[in-house]
Amino acid sequence: MDVPLRTNFHSPKSFDREAIKRYGFHDQGIVVVSIHDPRLTWDQREILKAIGEKLFGNLSEHKHRTARARGGNIHFFT
Repeated sequence: MDVPLRTNFHSPKSFDREAIKRYGFHDQGIVVVSIHDPRLTWDQREILKAIGEKLFGNLSEHKHRTARARGGNIHFFT
């Protein structure tokens, strides 16, 4: 799905990533979060991992395939 990016940021050299994440959530309903975020509990991480794998494929398989291909700078995205 192509969604135009709307932003009030003008080529910043540094930016507040958390502010951008908050804006994306409040304005677009987009959530950007690492499954390694220390603010999450174990069960919250597992839920996010399950959602991510449902939408984007198996995380451990992707890491394995990418690591094998790194020697040739080839990355497989499924």
